[in-house]
Amino acid sequence: MNPGKLLLLSVLLIILTACSDQKTENETTDHPWETQVQALEKAKDVEGMLQDASNLKRQAIDEEE
Repeated sequence: MNPGKLLLLSVLLIILTACSDQKTENETTDHPWETQVQALEKAKDVEGMLQDASNLKRQAIDEEE
């Protein structure tokens, strides 16, 4: 085989493997809005805690009456 063709074949092979769609173990599967989703979940948790505290206060007020 001609050395030029061998070089061309090697370069093409390298390019094809570099552009592969296969995911490696180091790649993360998180989507770009993962931090925003986590912040929303945390806000929902805080909202639930505040609602529980509000309900307890209302019960205490109702018991005093």
